Amino acid sequence: MEKKIKVFIGGILMEVNSFNPVLATKETFRTWLEGSELESMRGTSLELGGVYARLDQEADVEIVPGFFAQACTSGPLDDRDFQEMAAQLFESLRAAGAVDGVLLVMHGALQSTAVDDCEGFLLEGVREIVGEDLPVCTSLDFHAMFTEKMVRLLTSASGYQTYPHVDHYETGYRTAEQLMHILRTGVRPYKIYHEIPMIMSCENSNTIDSPMAPIMHRTQVLLAQPGVVGGSVFLTQPWLDVPELNCSICIFAEDEEQRDSFDQEAAGILNEIWEKREQFYPPMPQIQEALERCRTMPKPICLVDYGDVPNAGGSGDGTAVLQALLEANLDISSAVVIADRESTEQAVHIGAGGHGTFSIGGFGKCGEFNQRISVDAEVLRLNPEPFVHLGPAMKGFISRPGMRALLRVGNIYIILCENVCISHDQAMLRTMGLDPAELGIISMRATHSFMSCYADVMGSWLYVDTPGYSTRNLKTLPFRKCRRPIYPLDESCGDQ
Repeated sequence: MEKKIKVFIGGILMEVNSFNPVLATKETFRTWLEGSELESMRGTSLELGGVYARLDQEADVEIVPGFFAQACTSGPLDDRDFQEMAAQLFESLRAAGAVDGVLLVMHGALQSTAVDDCEGFLLEGVREIVGEDLPVCTSLDFHAMFTEKMVRLLTSASGYQTYPHVDHYETGYRTAEQLMHILRTGVRPYKIYHEIPMIMSCENSNTIDSPMAPIMHRTQVLLAQPGVVGGSVFLTQPWLDVPELNCSICIFAEDEEQRDSFDQEAAGILNEIWEKREQFYPPMPQIQEALERCRTMPKPICLVDYGDVPNAGGSGDGTAVLQALLEANLDISSAVVIADRESTEQAVHIGAGGHGTFSIGGFGKCGEFNQRISVDAEVLRLNPEPFVHLGPAMKGFISRPGMRALLRVGNIYIILCENVCISHDQAMLRTMGLDPAELGIISMRATHSFMSCYADVMGSWLYVDTPGYSTRNLKTLPFRKCRRPIYPLDESCGDQ
């Protein structure tokens, strides 16, 4: 009987906003899979769906599922829970016995209250179990903090190549493809790594039409070169305060004759980012100016509440946009999603069809970035069910906002959520009985993912400079750990 190639798969996937004081715990992880439970990810559009799809093509490969957990962006993870989860991942790897390769699905921006480089910590633990030579590959986010420890411990890696992120499946597939190439050929890729002291903005770094678009194309051309096994450019998410904060590129390659050429091109890609650094930070209007612009913009308008984006670590409870909409008294309908457990419970008590006075906002640290707003509202609908993302971004992902309540104040619709959750998908509104195409303004707590999800109905979109843990005004945040100087915190940090 032919010997099977055993591939272990698992991981811990979460992004952290260092400035959100609401700590994550293991209860924050809504996806928690052990052993054969990971097989439920087959057929999904997420990373593990791509991993399974590629490995399933190999008749002589035995997939050994371990431990996998995933959570939405939050404050730092309580280290006691992180250590417990890490131990569970390590134990599942030990229980797998002798394996031929390891494939992890991670984000790259996980931070605990005691460990700044959680992915590096996990890789160290994996290496202690499997040794220095066994192939270990990982999929990562476009906004991963790719540390020198990760460079040293990984055999190869692949990051998202799209922003908005619509290639979760493809990234998982690529990572599995890299691992299979390494296992079949026995090659051990050499590594090329470069970094620049820069924090990349999110508002103007999409891979569609921003200054980053041609740079990502250039990166893809490099990654497609014969002799390149894997790698990516990594634009670390800007709300992460860690010592190695930077933008970087890592290339894993096997063609020694092209080493200098690959190295020069990788360095050139980062140099182009550096030369364009000011272009990534365009002006952004305040809320009052933005609403004035909305009067004449094509509808519906996705109005981005940039300072309070849950999938960037915002608390999802900011009231700046709602307050401005109430004061502006526009003659167009609008919708706002706010995390507020107390007001949601009040709506349940009142019941659909009833009326009440609500004090809305402040799910997190009330008063730091918002004040509660008193409104007289009608309760239109209640919905306790999770919803499935329609996509393309995160298609198939299950959001669990807990109980939701739809309120109406004049022509303003307010969706209250029991839990903080990402809300860039049309399913958030549609499962509450709202048709996005019939609205004038949709307050969006997302940086870019809404662009793909609302492409079929969106008339226009506009970023708004609002307060919150995901503020664009990075100089207002208490960075304490990152190496200085770094752009844009220190504009005089000089040329590379």
